[in-house]
Amino acid sequence: MATDTATPPSTSTSADEEQRGSGSCSSFWGKVLSGTKMTCSIVLILFSVVVVSVAIFTKQTVATAEYGVHPIVALCVFWFSMAWLAILEGGLNAMVGLQPIPKDLYKTSHHKAYLCTRAAHRGNQIERFIVGRQYLDLTIVFTTSFMVSAIDNAQVLGLPQIVNDIFLGGDLAVILCTIVFGQLVSVINCSHSMLDYINNWCMVASTYLALFVEATGILHAVYFVQIIFTKIANRNKHKKHKSKSNVLKRKQSDVMDGNSTSDANSDSHSETSRSRNNESSSSSSIPEELEPADMPLWKRIFFWVRVLFSLGISVLAVVVFVTALIGGNTTVRSEIPIPVSIVSLIILLLLGGFMEALQIALFAVKHLDQAKIEANPTARRNCHFIFKSGGYNEE
Repeated sequence: MATDTATPPSTSTSADEEQRGSGSCSSFWGKVLSGTKMTCSIVLILFSVVVVSVAIFTKQTVATAEYGVHPIVALCVFWFSMAWLAILEGGLNAMVGLQPIPKDLYKTSHHKAYLCTRAAHRGNQIERFIVGRQYLDLTIVFTTSFMVSAIDNAQVLGLPQIVNDIFLGGDLAVILCTIVFGQLVSVINCSHSMLDYINNWCMVASTYLALFVEATGILHAVYFVQIIFTKIANRNKHKKHKSKSNVLKRKQSDVMDGNSTSDANSDSHSETSRSRNNESSSSSSIPEELEPADMPLWKRIFFWVRVLFSLGISVLAVVVFVTALIGGNTTVRSEIPIPVSIVSLIILLLLGGFMEALQIALFAVKHLDQAKIEANPTARRNCHFIFKSGGYNEE
């Protein structure tokens, strides 16, 4: 009997040891795979930096070969653009993520960060900052592309032609440098140290410059689109509220008991107040120049003048682009049909806009309460999938 009862523990012990052994083995191979990917990534990005630098100094880029820009100037502009792009990319995420944090907590310890958030979090300023920053962001990207994009048939370091075509002709080297140094490094570091990341004078200057760019009105067409979508959303909410009110009224007419009637009335009042809150929150997203309560007339006129100015620029840009595309004056390959090029551009613009909005939204919901996330099932599922812990601040 003693022998029979002693046998199962030894069996379970050996099974546990086998499980720990297999776990350590999988952990070992996981570390090997992770180390291999990191090594390959470092080698690839260093190779891209060398290729781009050699192309600049041998005057095989658009700026140095076709426009006579000095190689040292082109190289300095390239790395300055990378540094500024990193500040803007990380700064945007920090600005959005710090919105629910009381500013008094870091007013003294991170005074420069406080100056940034004080300017960007006042009223609807965060939307204005996002608009202006996006213009600066794209300006930097196109400036970088102009400085380091290679000319046709560029060759460096005696590499095979296929390697030159991939890294220089296909701009893979420039893309990798821009993504790694200008975007990913800053976004990852900012996600862990938002206050420290924007606690510098470069970010303060970038914040006010972004707000100035937005104030010029060159991008005010986005507010016109925002107003249209807000009106549509408010109309749909009003229809839903009206249908719910009709249902509650029918319930009230069918209920004869006094307590039930009072409950129905309370439900009706709660639905009404909830609908009003939703409408007020939706209307608050409209630029304050359109809120007729106490806004001066000249501000609303000035706002619409800038909207019309921006719409005119946007229409002109579309006409110029389509004309150049039809005339074969773009870098699109001649084998690609014009309708395919236009549809591809629209799809890429929509995809790029969606990814930008998703990045901002993730930083915004990271510090929201659990209740606000749980109220939206789709957002809750997305947050659980991305953050693995619910996507909200559990403190």
